[in-house]
Amino acid sequence: MLVPRIVCAECNQELPIKCQLYKSNDIFYGECLTLNLLSHGATMDEAARRLQVAMFSYVATVLREGASAEGLIPRYAPLPSWIRYYSSKLANRLKYLFSGKPPISGPTLIQPTGEALKVAHCL
Repeated sequence: MLVPRIVCAECNQELPIKCQLYKSNDIFYGECLTLNLLSHGATMDEAARRLQVAMFSYVATVLREGASAEGLIPRYAPLPSWIRYYSSKLANRLKYLFSGKPPISGPTLIQPTGEALKVAHCL
């Protein structure tokens, strides 16, 4: 999954974008925890594509307005989302540790892309 690259205009510190894809009640969800965005789809790929569009559209809209991005980038998801994210990461690492098989890759692979988008304040 491609994610926007966001950096501080003052110190060039890059903001790590945390995302997850998961299934609940036969619906696939894509969630960006750093920007508090959620998408859904009938397949994991559809949820990932929709989340990509939402992330890039959100960042472009915030930065296009010319106002401060403070409070909008980053805009962190609530605690239950972070618990689900880190629980999933832990479960995947434990599966790898005990089975020796590498974690499944695919649309869950996060890759910052494009020119860095600068925000006016330190992250």
